[in-house]
Amino acid sequence: MFHTSSAHAYLDPGSGSILLQILLGGLAGLAVMMKVFWHRILAFLRISRNEDIGQKDSKDS
Repeated sequence: MFHTSSAHAYLDPGSGSILLQILLGGLAGLAVMMKVFWHRILAFLRISRNEDIGQKDSKDS
């Protein structure tokens, strides 16, 4: 009842290539999405570079 037969599965180089393309495509898509929405991401995380620049200028004066 709990015994399963062998699957005899085979992953050829083409299968590995497709998996690699999916992974790299996903990473590339994530990078483009980050670039497009970078300011919204910073606003969501409440990170502002303008405050950092203002503090550096006041220290130099």
